[in-house]
Amino acid sequence: MAPRKGLFGFPLHEIALCVVVAGIVIGVLAERLDTLLEFSEKSAVETQLMNMRSGLRLEKARRIATGQSLQNLVGCNPLDFLAQHPAGQNNGKLIASPESLKSGAWFYESKPSVLVYRPTRSRHLKLPQAGADKRLVWKIMPPSAGAKDVDIVAITPYQWF
Repeated sequence: MAPRKGLFGFPLHEIALCVVVAGIVIGVLAERLDTLLEFSEKSAVETQLMNMRSGLRLEKARRIATGQSLQNLVGCNPLDFLAQHPAGQNNGKLIASPESLKSGAWFYESKPSVLVYRPTRSRHLKLPQAGADKRLVWKIMPPSAGAKDVDIVAITPYQWF
């Protein structure tokens, strides 16, 4: 068998094409991954809110059973109804200022009596106010025309996805 003559391997333009295609695929996958991470953050926020609402329902049942008023629940800290306080909290009290907490943190502001969450990813989050600080805000509110009972209500209307 005679030895092969000529060039061996891929031509430069084929290698460049492979690099470009790989870059495009990686870019698309990175964008999809970011969207999935944001969707999982949204799901985690909704799960925490469901846990707080479950704790609020248990507290309402306890108060009804002992003959206490439900009006005292209005404006209290919803984080108190969780089995464990989120990071950055010590028995419902902030360890640091809200501005120093990283994104993805829950905290309770006692002056306006509101629960705040600062999202980590907010590309698909739509808020009515246009500002740099994206915050989701809830509060325990008394019964209103639409609600029959004390509940955790979103103060800041938002649409996430």
